[in-house]
Amino acid sequence: MFGVSDFWRWRGWRYIWMIIFGGMLAGKTAVLHAQSPVLALASEADYTYGQEIRFHLTGQVDQPVAEINLFMQAPELPHTFAVAVSLPESSADVLDVWQTVDLTQLRLAPFTTVTYWWSVRFVSGEELETAEQHFRYEDNQFVWREVTRDGITAHWTGDDATLGQLVVDVIVEATPRLARWLPVEQPMVLDVYVYPSAADLRAALRLTGRDWVGAHAEPELGVLLVTAVNSRTAATDLRRSVPHELTHWLLYQAVTANYESVPLWFNEGLATLAESSPDPVYDLLLETAVNNNDLIPFSQLCHQFPTSRDEALLAYAQSVSLVSYIQLRYGDSAIRQMVDAFADGADCETAVFRTLNLTLNDLVSDWLDQQQTRSPFTRFWLENRLWLILLLGSFAITTLLLLSNRQGDIQ
Repeated sequence: MFGVSDFWRWRGWRYIWMIIFGGMLAGKTAVLHAQSPVLALASEADYTYGQEIRFHLTGQVDQPVAEINLFMQAPELPHTFAVAVSLPESSADVLDVWQTVDLTQLRLAPFTTVTYWWSVRFVSGEELETAEQHFRYEDNQFVWREVTRDGITAHWTGDDATLGQLVVDVIVEATPRLARWLPVEQPMVLDVYVYPSAADLRAALRLTGRDWVGAHAEPELGVLLVTAVNSRTAATDLRRSVPHELTHWLLYQAVTANYESVPLWFNEGLATLAESSPDPVYDLLLETAVNNNDLIPFSQLCHQFPTSRDEALLAYAQSVSLVSYIQLRYGDSAIRQMVDAFADGADCETAVFRTLNLTLNDLVSDWLDQQQTRSPFTRFWLENRLWLILLLGSFAITTLLLLSNRQGDIQ
């Protein structure tokens, strides 16, 4: 019979065996730990924007190191960047290595996210990879302030405490207009950096090997770069530049992998149409080019814009005019259908024909007919109608006042 004393005897042996078995496991863990060639590792990175990144790996090891490699990834890099690290002349149990990456040779996109890790091979043949680490390649030439609302983060410099909120407000205002043409998912996760001057933005982009026109978008990174030179014109400037760059980002979200195949005249034309007040110089440039038969062929603008500033401005003028013509003649649905065609991988000619049942040449011919049939009076009215309406209104008010005064005098 199994009595109380037997129970306690069994229970005592059970604890003894648990202690012995636990000790064996602990011993095995300790042995494994002792056999590991790495006792501790630490990794960090810092950078000078546009110049270099400095990577640092330190640690304690109990075996000689045979080889060290550094790996780095960023969304805009076509392949993983790898470099063999020179082995240091240090004590056998201390690992302390530096690796510098020249950013004048390896161009990173501004404000990209960099992922990096190390691999270490020991003379015993054992290999170790560190965990991936990440940092944002932010332009650290400036001290950025920031404000976040519904996934939108505005970054800016200077003393104007309201500038960041203005950026967020402009995006909120522009979104319903853009939603007529492009899918808009909420919340939008987006960063907008407002540079204090065009020269500063130009310098920041050139340090990363990019060209500059006026503002810039890195749509695959969810980053918009714009300028606000002074507080008096900030609202006007941002209501032009932010919707423009936001359109590029939303178009990228809509077509993703096929973004590079979207015709530039459509991409830039739609973005310029989204501005609250497109540059009035575009109308003058376009009219001059039409009258002089000096337009840039749209077949060329499918793939590239001119590099000279004057011709680039004309390319923008033609592009926004053609996209505006499509939108007015065929409606917002035509813009959405063209976006869908580009998302499906259609090229410049195919998207136009699929949406409008016209060749690109036929579309341009129809658009050009509209440009050329405007009489001088029509052009004058379109360019000055606001001032003419105000002038006629003031004349009407003045006439009514005079008539009222005359009737009072008669009475």
